Amino acid sequence: MTTRPASASTAAHALDSVLYGDMFGSVEMRAVFTDEALVRRWLEVEAALARAQASVGLIPDEAASAIQAACTLENVDFGALKRGAELVSRRGRPGRPARSG
Repeated sequence: MTTRPASASTAAHALDSVLYGDMFGSVEMRAVFTDEALVRRWLEVEAALARAQASVGLIPDEAASAIQAACTLENVDFGALKRGAELVSRRGRPGRPARSG
């Protein structure tokens, strides 16, 4: 029996595979789909929403500025996000209501 090298991936998707990843995309393309890239886009949306709300008087300009300043990856606790995702997963799938009963 052949053992896997310690550096071998346990990829669940071809794009994440050490063996096949480069056949289906580039390093740059895979970077688009990282968790950090996803959360960065969420933060950009939150900051844009705050600016839009301030522009029509729904929130003070100072609040929009504070929200925008806080919307950085350095302020994100990825461990807490993971725990929240796991909680959602136990209660139902993300984007779907949990089953009752």
